[in-house]
Amino acid sequence: MYYFWHISLRIGMLSNLTYPTQNTDKAFKFLEKNTSFLRSLVANCRNDLEQLTTVIEPILNAPKRCEVAPFYIQAINTENSTFLVTNLFHVETVQIVDHSEEWIIGRSKLNCSIPIAELSISRSHAILGHEAGKSFFIKDVGSRNGTKVNYKRLSSLEPCLLQDGDLIEFGLIKVEFFITSFIEESEDVWLEKEEIAKVG
Repeated sequence: MYYFWHISLRIGMLSNLTYPTQNTDKAFKFLEKNTSFLRSLVANCRNDLEQLTTVIEPILNAPKRCEVAPFYIQAINTENSTFLVTNLFHVETVQIVDHSEEWIIGRSKLNCSIPIAELSISRSHAILGHEAGKSFFIKDVGSRNGTKVNYKRLSSLEPCLLQDGDLIEFGLIKVEFFITSFIEESEDVWLEKEEIAKVG
């Protein structure tokens, strides 16, 4: 209880949340009920409480962004860490998938960072990864029913660059992919992204 009170107090003192008051209260209530989520979030923010106050708003608002699917994977990219937030474990719960360079998605609870209990999904179905937090990709690892991005089936083991708002399909499961980045990108990176968008 002291742990939560201390974090809540620091968040309040920093006053970096841009919510109206009612949303701030909602955030505190959510964190109070989900102390394991809070601990994981603090750990993935490397105990940087100022960073935590910045990331909590987009995390809580991610479900509102879903337009075509009930499930989502949100990539959180900070100066210190890159981790995932998703409701794929259960549509009404939110869980953090700890920092890594790659995450395995599939049906196996033992081998997968994001296990999905759906028969159309292979034990090891796909890999979601990133390159130093600058770009995210998905690749199918030889799944039976395939992986699609924006309705286009991917070739096995061929990485596909992901953009914010992309729709991913693992077998029969549709998932919206969001990117929330708190790293200032150089002009060269922005120009590269613009070129990729033009080609696409």
